[in-house]
Amino acid sequence: MLAGGLLLLAQLGGGLTPSSKAVDQINRASKQPLPQAPPPAASTPPPVWVPDRVIAVPGEAQGGVVRVPGHWEYPRDNGRVLVPPLTVCNSQTGECRTESGGVMPPVEQRQSP
Repeated sequence: MLAGGLLLLAQLGGGLTPSSKAVDQINRASKQPLPQAPPPAASTPPPVWVPDRVIAVPGEAQGGVVRVPGHWEYPRDNGRVLVPPLTVCNSQTGECRTESGGVMPPVEQRQSP
């Protein structure tokens, strides 16, 4: 009888039943290293703080000097930045006006608020 059981066990693949083969496959798969995630996509650059400044503006009355308040600028493509609308004031007269915002060169490359 014992010989018959051993013969049957040998015919079944050394004791491995279909369900035990599946368990072995799962165990092997769980011990393999995980695939690496791709690098994160490029994110939008952070905003840039532009501090208060005083600039000369051609055509401005009484000396052409205006005070531009500090503000955040938002980098865009091609090295340009998105500038919000700004209220600038003539430092001589105290007269203020709102300059429209838009996509412009960086602050160090422009001669307007």
